[in-house]
Amino acid sequence: MGGDAALDMMTCGEALMAAMLPHVRATTPAELSPKIAEFGAKLADGQAAVFVPVQVEAGAKYGECLPNVQAVVEAKGGVVRTGWCIWEVPTILLQAERHAVWEVDGELIDVTPKPGKEERICFLPDTSAWDGNRVANTIFPIRNHRMVFEYCDVLQQLAIAQVNGKHDPDAAMASTHLAFQLNAMVEREKSPAITADQRRVDRKRRQRELEKWKRRR
Repeated sequence: MGGDAALDMMTCGEALMAAMLPHVRATTPAELSPKIAEFGAKLADGQAAVFVPVQVEAGAKYGECLPNVQAVVEAKGGVVRTGWCIWEVPTILLQAERHAVWEVDGELIDVTPKPGKEERICFLPDTSAWDGNRVANTIFPIRNHRMVFEYCDVLQQLAIAQVNGKHDPDAAMASTHLAFQLNAMVEREKSPAITADQRRVDRKRRQRELEKWKRRR
């Protein structure tokens, strides 16, 4: 199966949730903020995050970054650079996943397809050994809010369960419930003039959308 076909199949559920919850969608950070520097120091002390362009190689598969880069190095030269890809849910959290990119002629390039078709990533180099085995994503809150902390805790729980090949339905449901609440919170902040009646209508709409999502699970 080609990389694009695999990407489309693997992210259909994510695409649905992104459409329903636009304010809690993870994507490449807009800037290399102090929060990213703080997070990076916890992951790989002494390293600095950088933006890396995405140039997908033919045959590269979603979720297979290390084999993708190894294949390019074998075919075109250069070296493998490992580290972390840092995603951001703006105003809410940062998420780091183990990642590998291609270095050629002193330039870093990400050859792996991205869920949201991002054109660049935030990459934190990490010289510690990584053999490509799955590692739980690391979640880092960037907002001092009880609901954000709860959401990060649940996402971390899910990340660990996923790496161990387990499914935690309670945590999955809790994460969805919190995601809807956070989406509504950010939506209100972006539209402070929204009326109470409009908020009630929006809550009912989101509840209907959540019920539809539950039935698709």
